[in-house]
Amino acid sequence: MDSTVSGNIWRAGVDVGFSTVKAFARRAIGGPTAETVFPSVVGTPAPAGTFSMAGDGDLIVSVDGGPLVPTGNAAFVYSTHTSGSRNPGWVLGEDWLTLLMAALGQMITVPDAVVDLVIGLPVDDWASYAEKLEDQLAGHRHTVAFHKQEPHSFLLRSVLVVTQPYGTLAGAALDQYGRLLPNIYAQGFIGVADVGGGTVNLLVADHLQEVSRFTTSGDLGLLPALDQVRAAITAGCPGLRPSTPEVAEWMAAGRFRYHGQPMLLDNFDTPVIGLLSTLESWILSHWTEPGRLDEVLLTGGGALALGRYLQPRLQKHFPVRIADDARTANARGYLALAAHVFGGA
Repeated sequence: MDSTVSGNIWRAGVDVGFSTVKAFARRAIGGPTAETVFPSVVGTPAPAGTFSMAGDGDLIVSVDGGPLVPTGNAAFVYSTHTSGSRNPGWVLGEDWLTLLMAALGQMITVPDAVVDLVIGLPVDDWASYAEKLEDQLAGHRHTVAFHKQEPHSFLLRSVLVVTQPYGTLAGAALDQYGRLLPNIYAQGFIGVADVGGGTVNLLVADHLQEVSRFTTSGDLGLLPALDQVRAAITAGCPGLRPSTPEVAEWMAAGRFRYHGQPMLLDNFDTPVIGLLSTLESWILSHWTEPGRLDEVLLTGGGALALGRYLQPRLQKHFPVRIADDARTANARGYLALAAHVFGGA
């Protein structure tokens, strides 16, 4: 393979979650890492001639010659209705593919790129959908066009689908070039508790090999509780209508500002406090031998919002650390895993 072609090979890690898309990409030969994060929402397809005021058309995308469709925050602004999903089978559907291609197209803008991709699925969905998703994506070329921009295409040469929380573990055990690090995450008995918007995923691995009896997922996601907190803030602070992602960030900080004054989240966080006991009990019902765990990584968007509440509770049972950049840790780890599996820099 000549140097021009080899220089156009990319590794990518994309986490299309129920609430947020997190994605990272880098050329196989090295260089800066591209990234994008946006809500997992697809909007109304655009009739011809619209979006005249949409600036550069950020995240208004056409996939494989289809209609222009707003995704992410653009979907909220420019659509009469939006669609998300809470069902596992959506990964084989058009909305999921649109979100994936919007993420890849934002990061990989050179023509005719070749992409080796790692993505993740909730633990309980992996067995049913991983192989089908790999077959649907691998070996296919896709064309992406953003509003007011020229289309460009890329080939998904290889696709690996792993369980969602494995990304956080891989990110802790590998360097950016996919090389194993001599640390406890690569060599120990490690748990990962991934608290997302729609699901909670538990993974345990021994020397990076999954221990299936301690690995599962459940519908205990954070979004319903965050929505209740958001409603309480809106009711208690007239003139303030935060988004759910903003509320998650405020919960991580423990405060927000209202009319220039700091407000403590303690006055609004009752719905989340109720969720904590349920989460703790559920985790311990599956991790029935907590003494085996060398460390637990708390990850996902829920770790950002719940970390200061949940970590002290779990710390009573086993050592717990909140993953670095917990919201994007899975996707970052997928990129490191892509380098490990498909070849490094």
